[in-house]
Amino acid sequence: MKPNVINFHFIDHCNYKCKYCFVKKENKMLSFRECKEVVDNIYNYFLTEGITNGRINLVGGEIFLAPYLQQLIDYIHAKDIKISIVTNGYLLTEEFIKVNEEKIETIGISVDSLKLETNLKIGRCCANRTLSPIKLIHICKLIKNSNIKLKINHCISKYNMDEDISNFIKLICPDRFKVFQMTVIEGINTNSRDMQISNQEFNEVSKKYEELGGVIETEETMKDSYLMVDSNGNFYVDKENKPIGNLMQTSFRKLVFASNLNYNHYSLRY
Repeated sequence: MKPNVINFHFIDHCNYKCKYCFVKKENKMLSFRECKEVVDNIYNYFLTEGITNGRINLVGGEIFLAPYLQQLIDYIHAKDIKISIVTNGYLLTEEFIKVNEEKIETIGISVDSLKLETNLKIGRCCANRTLSPIKLIHICKLIKNSNIKLKINHCISKYNMDEDISNFIKLICPDRFKVFQMTVIEGINTNSRDMQISNQEFNEVSKKYEELGGVIETEETMKDSYLMVDSNGNFYVDKENKPIGNLMQTSFRKLVFASNLNYNHYSLRY
């Protein structure tokens, strides 16, 4: 198997303060020039390995805080690399969706709760404001009416395990629906231990989404399955481990084949 999806966390800061976030907040963002270096490195890997369906997933932090986001999308698109993005949706606009109808394959939106009080408790808010269900549904419909696929990411923790977003999922009909088990990573989101649920609790709670075709990802199935480049250009497959190398110093091809990627878990993820 030749891995073809790379998650590019080129910015680590966010307008939300989610307590469980696994991205280490150092207030860092690669420059546009550095982003192009990383993209070129990944592109050379795709080219050398004959990968024609390569995809870069732009992730944060919150990607809409990067002033050059559109330039980066245009640069990746020009290289004929597929693009997907993940956002909390707060800064996503109708204009952005229209401009990128032919450039972005999938827009992923993180939705952990439709209740204001739960989102405030999680930290999924900006100055005590969050994306209202009405605006969220409107944005999802705009995406569905474009040439872009819609993906919903739902992270289950102690704070939302008793809630059920099934009706929302049935209403918006996402092309992909992923349900994650909240994970604690030492030194990054250690202060979220009170939100953690057991494997048994997660298995029970996630059952309500199986009939909706939800892709269920436990802590175990996520382990060593996530190809990630951070806001320093460092490459990881698991944030609990040290970086394997840096894409501005070493070829991505060399780093991938030197990694401890769990190919079984990776194939389940994609």
